[in-house]
Amino acid sequence: MKKLLAFDPRTRISISDALAHPFLAAYRDEAAEIVAQSDFDFSFEQNGELLDKPALQRLIFEDVCHFHPEALEELNIAS
Repeated sequence: MKKLLAFDPRTRISISDALAHPFLAAYRDEAAEIVAQSDFDFSFEQNGELLDKPALQRLIFEDVCHFHPEALEELNIAS
């Protein structure tokens, strides 16, 4: 767990190593695993402004709304 929670990504365990760890062996199904087609897009962090917690929460919720459009009403109410 400590390796998964390392803040510095250079010292954090990779997903491949984590999945291969004996602790997860009983739960792993390699046949069900897929690999993402592209890297995660962190471009929202590059817009030049410092994101505070509420701004980051809103960005994450907006991303969720792409998969759950019914949640848009909740986002609009909170605005």
